[in-house]
Amino acid sequence: MTVVHSIRLRDIGPWVGEHVLDLEALGPGLIAITGPTGCGKSTLLEAVLGGFYLSMPTRQDLPDLASSRRSQVRIEATGDRRLTCRVDVDAQTRKLSAVVLDGETPLNDDGKIASYKRNVAAHFPSQSLYLATEFSAQGGAGGLLRAPRALRRIIFTDLLGHDRLRRLSEAARTHKRDADNRWRTLAAVADKHPTLDRSTAEAKASELEARMLELEQTNAEAVREAERTDAAAAKGREALAESERNDRTRHELESEQIGLANQTESLQAQIDQTDSLLRSSHDVLERGTKLDADRSALQQLVEHGRRLADEAIASDREESARNAEYRDADMAVRRLEQQLEALGVRVSTACARRDSLANADAPPCVGRLPEEAVSSCSMVRSYREERAECSRSISDLASERSRIAQQLDTAYASRESLSVRRAETARHAGDCRQALEASRDAYRRLKEIVDATVDGREALRGAEARRLLLNDQLGTLKSRMRAITRRLLEIPNVQVDMSQLEQAEAEARTAALALKKVSDDILGVATEASAVRATLKAYEEASDRIEQVRVDMRVAAADADEWGQLARGLGPEGVQALMLDAAGPAVSAIACSLLATAWGDRWAVRIDTTRAADDGRTLEDLDITVFDAVTNKTVPIEALSGGQAVVVGEAVSMAMATYRADASGSPIGTMFRDEAAGGLDAETAERYGRMLRSFLETGVEQMVFVAHNPRLWELADHVVDVGHGTIEVLR
Repeated sequence: MTVVHSIRLRDIGPWVGEHVLDLEALGPGLIAITGPTGCGKSTLLEAVLGGFYLSMPTRQDLPDLASSRRSQVRIEATGDRRLTCRVDVDAQTRKLSAVVLDGETPLNDDGKIASYKRNVAAHFPSQSLYLATEFSAQGGAGGLLRAPRALRRIIFTDLLGHDRLRRLSEAARTHKRDADNRWRTLAAVADKHPTLDRSTAEAKASELEARMLELEQTNAEAVREAERTDAAAAKGREALAESERNDRTRHELESEQIGLANQTESLQAQIDQTDSLLRSSHDVLERGTKLDADRSALQQLVEHGRRLADEAIASDREESARNAEYRDADMAVRRLEQQLEALGVRVSTACARRDSLANADAPPCVGRLPEEAVSSCSMVRSYREERAECSRSISDLASERSRIAQQLDTAYASRESLSVRRAETARHAGDCRQALEASRDAYRRLKEIVDATVDGREALRGAEARRLLLNDQLGTLKSRMRAITRRLLEIPNVQVDMSQLEQAEAEARTAALALKKVSDDILGVATEASAVRATLKAYEEASDRIEQVRVDMRVAAADADEWGQLARGLGPEGVQALMLDAAGPAVSAIACSLLATAWGDRWAVRIDTTRAADDGRTLEDLDITVFDAVTNKTVPIEALSGGQAVVVGEAVSMAMATYRADASGSPIGTMFRDEAAGGLDAETAERYGRMLRSFLETGVEQMVFVAHNPRLWELADHVVDVGHGTIEVLR
């Protein structure tokens, strides 16, 4: 049975945002859900069906109820264990993703609907059974009474847990089919058992053995003849091979002899060339001896050139020093000229100032006042002091100019002297270079003489060494020529009679063919004899096997019969029918007991699982009839009035839940009733409430029902008020 711990909605129908109905926190008892029409009471309860089975009997589909991309239904419940069923809905794309959680671990981590449904089916009852027993939807939608008669029986068998019996029956039928197939396979093997005339086969085997002995004697004679002819042919082939080897050896030696003769001619030509080189080397040495007289003079000239080179180097250094001194003297001359030019400018300036003072008017007091008064005048003193200062400056500048002019004359003389000395040094250096170039020509001539002498000696030594090497090689070639000549004389001349060889090979081929024919005959007889013996052995083995096959066929037939009986016993016409027939009266008794708590003996319910056909046969069915003591009539439940059908249907539904709980050994968890008493009058509704209370006292943990009747609210242990988007526990 199913215990629902909490219902959590987010953005589903009128429920905007996230809302939770925590049934576990409320505790056991009757729980009344109240609130105005259209506030979302049925949506809240049927969210349980949406979380389990992804559909709501009286509501729209979940994508139609979703109002955001994060809409969600989350049901925490216990079937065979505590799990959380979470369904996420995207209102924009209308896509669903669902997962069953064991704590935080997903049982279907792919989020696909198919795997989600498999996990829900493995841990919770089917939707039809849940609606027929634990959840009564608004108006009885999806319940037992609204179902067709054929579907009622299927729901009733689900109530009894016949799924396992059906699986066992199907497994038994599978085993029966396997046993039948095994019997047919064995029968086919038995039909293929071979037949054999044993006496004929044994006579044939004896005849083949005698023929084999005869062929073996013939084969021995053919082998001896083949060995004789092969030996004769082999001797002739050996002589022919030896003759061919001698011819090849003779040809190889003659080819080698020709090659050595060519090499000898080549060596002789190289020796002649080496002799010519020796003569040329002697001529070079003789010319070198004749030049020895000139060598000493050239060496003296080379030594003189070396001294000139040293003098040229010294002259270059002295010339560099003279150039440096000349540059210094020239710079001194330029500085003095610049100083003299500057003094000239200063003298001109001073003279101009003096002239300007001389031409300027004297102070007015001069010539008008006595000398004593004039001397005391500051203007006169200043005038006279300035004229005196100009005279002194001109005198000093003239002296300085004279001194610098003398220094400049000295610098001119020094520079001229340095110029003459520099020219002499340059001429001496040029003479040294010319003499050095002449000595270099002499040195080159001397080096050519020395190099020619050295090359002549090297060439002479190389030619002499090559002459000795060529003489040794020539001697070696002559020794090899003599050895080849001796080997050619030693090769024997083997004569082969080709006609005798051909005759011997023909005889050998004939003997080989005869031997092969005898061998083929022996092989054929041996093969035939082996086939006869194999046939005899196969017949004996097949006889043993066929007896075992017949035993296996009897076992397979017995297995098929036993599995067939078990399949029928576990099938709809066996144990299932017996259990279904027994469940009808039991559920009827429970329903009558529940109705009696509120209406006394007025109602009597009967559930029949079979009915009689017109031809006398018994047909499978599920018919619910009700006896009303007030009218003293028994009518089908479909013939009752609306209120009566609701009351009796609720009693049957709760009776089925009680029977299922007793059969499974687990108590009833959470029952849901969505406005089942909505169409009842006040008295009937109050009686219905007493029936719910009586049913709760049988061991039911929670009964959650939606009702608008205040009389029913008073019977509840807890009242939950559902406003527009709010859930409030009133008590």
